[in-house]
Amino acid sequence: MSFTELHKPIIGTDELLSVLSQLNADMHNAGLYFQWDKADEIGFTSYPDLPEHCIMILASFDFTYYHQLELCFHQVRAHTLIDNNQWPDHWNKNQLELLQGVERSHVLMNCAVPEDETIHVFAFNVGSFSDRQLYIIAEGFSFVSGTVFHYNRLAQQNLDPGERIAWWVTR
Repeated sequence: MSFTELHKPIIGTDELLSVLSQLNADMHNAGLYFQWDKADEIGFTSYPDLPEHCIMILASFDFTYYHQLELCFHQVRAHTLIDNNQWPDHWNKNQLELLQGVERSHVLMNCAVPEDETIHVFAFNVGSFSDRQLYIIAEGFSFVSGTVFHYNRLAQQNLDPGERIAWWVTR
């Protein structure tokens, strides 16, 4: 399936809060690691048609063979992600928060992004032993749960519902 078929952006604050609440409950103590799906040396990302102003964060217990979750931020204005950085989940806090009020304003100011009611400030809580956060300022958010294999799984067995093979494996 294409990126646009799977990732429909959520832009309303109330819906985002509801979706993030459920997503955080599902991710709680799952032992996931997160990483920015930045183009590799060949230019490959998780989708061949990833739009220019989207940032994809992948989550996995084992990035060698698969990833299990895709978090996409649409129409990104700014972020504090670091290239080639992988971070562990937080065992005591939500993995991903939607900042509001003073916290939101503070991040916007530090990232030199003017106040705009159409944008949201997302914060990843990094690891269980720090208060460090990574920020993404974007207009929308989407996610897809399901295993994406980084090898030709069909050579061994059929795929179950919600599973797929990364597009670049069989290109």
